[in-house]
Amino acid sequence: MVAERLIRAHGLSRPRRRYEGRWVEGGIAGRQAAVLMPRTYMNNSGDAVSLAAKHKHIPTDRIVGIHDDMDFPFGVVRAKQGGGHGGHKGLKSIAARLGSDGFSR
Repeated sequence: MVAERLIRAHGLSRPRRRYEGRWVEGGIAGRQAAVLMPRTYMNNSGDAVSLAAKHKHIPTDRIVGIHDDMDFPFGVVRAKQGGGHGGHKGLKSIAARLGSDGFSR
C-alpha cells in the first residue's frame, strides 16, 4: 500500500485511529504532511477525508487522493489536479463530501 510505504520511507510514527481511519503526521520531503488511510468502505472514503479536512483545516487543494485505476497497466502512475472521478466510487465520495473535485490525485 502506498500510504504504508510513505510512512516507512519517511520514518513517521505509527498511525493512530482518528477521523474514521488511521492517521499520522510528520515530515515528508522537507514539508509537514499527514497520511490518512480511511477505515471506511472505499465507496465512503469521503467520510474520513472530509472529517480530517474539517478538523485539521486542510483546504481541498492541499489534499492528494491515492487510488487504483484499472485503465492503466500495473506500475503506471499518473498525477493530476482536479477533474472528474472517472467512475471511481472512492473519488466520487471524496468529491461529494468535500463539495469540490479540486483535490489532487
